[in-house]
Amino acid sequence: MPNWRIEPARTGRGQCKVCHKPIKEGEPRFGQDEVTASWFHLKCAAKGAPRAFKPFAAQAAEILAHGWTSVSPAAKAKQQLRNPKLEAALIAAPTDEGAQAVYGDWLQAQGDWWGELIVLAQTDQAAWKKAMKGRLAELTGGLSSTKWLWFAWRGGFVWSISVRDRRKPAQVIPVLEAAFALRAALLLQEVSFESSTGPELVEFLAARLPATVATLHLDLCEGFSRLAGAGLEALTIDAAEGNNPAELSRLGGSNRLPRLRRIDLYGGTAGLLEALLTSPVSPKLEVLSIAGDLSPAAIDVLFANRTRLSKLKSLSYDPEGEFDARLAKAFGKRLETTGAVTERDFEEELEVDYLD
Repeated sequence: MPNWRIEPARTGRGQCKVCHKPIKEGEPRFGQDEVTASWFHLKCAAKGAPRAFKPFAAQAAEILAHGWTSVSPAAKAKQQLRNPKLEAALIAAPTDEGAQAVYGDWLQAQGDWWGELIVLAQTDQAAWKKAMKGRLAELTGGLSSTKWLWFAWRGGFVWSISVRDRRKPAQVIPVLEAAFALRAALLLQEVSFESSTGPELVEFLAARLPATVATLHLDLCEGFSRLAGAGLEALTIDAAEGNNPAELSRLGGSNRLPRLRRIDLYGGTAGLLEALLTSPVSPKLEVLSIAGDLSPAAIDVLFANRTRLSKLKSLSYDPEGEFDARLAKAFGKRLETTGAVTERDFEEELEVDYLD
């Protein structure tokens, strides 16, 4: 069966099958691409695919009346069953399978199909994956069909969201806003960007990043210092494609990152390290991992700022980097040569699942 859905248009190149006019990038569209790609403007869908469109007519009418961001997952979630007490228990202990089972049982008792998926995720992975194929689009509000947006699942919940290639902020932000509002993302723990970046994106994350998100992977860019996150504990910074040391030097100011304790830095140049180690966030760090060869100048910076890293429990750097006896003496057993954490490490440690 074709996976009919409403979703934001991925590009501005497609045309409506009814009126033959372009469907603008990010504009809500109705259709499917599993048999022969067929997409329609919402106002044209009833004419182009009346039988398939009928179950989506109410949602489409709300989108046409109030706009995309006020509907889909965000508005739909308000109409779905919620239990604030059980959800608070889940958020307090996101890996507690017992709390997840209780939540799943409660949903099933209310006749909500998502409860069965949560229970299956714990009891029968093969059955869970089979059941998810028929429910994935509905569970993600159609966002799972967005080719550049990847969801990782754990225990029947969205655990991680990744933006996998470069997109304009105008395209990324409304899709992420909808993803953050998903009921299935109430335990969202990690958000990562492989290349999309920029001040508009940072401003959005500072304002809208869910408090449950503990890990963020983001390129260093203009406006990076304005990043904020009430629950953010670990930050991976990729500075390989450009240096903005001034942004790092202000990171964590005004207590914008109160719980940040770990930084993985890709691109350990002396200038970047000096900016980071003199930033407001550096005295709070417990883990600092640096990927990339460390020059003698970079090692000098680490040694010179050792007193600001008094709470550091682990300092690691690429084994191909230059070893310096001063670091071994200054950091002792806290010093490792293991390199920065990778996404593969994350997937193996947490046993998350990507669904095709």
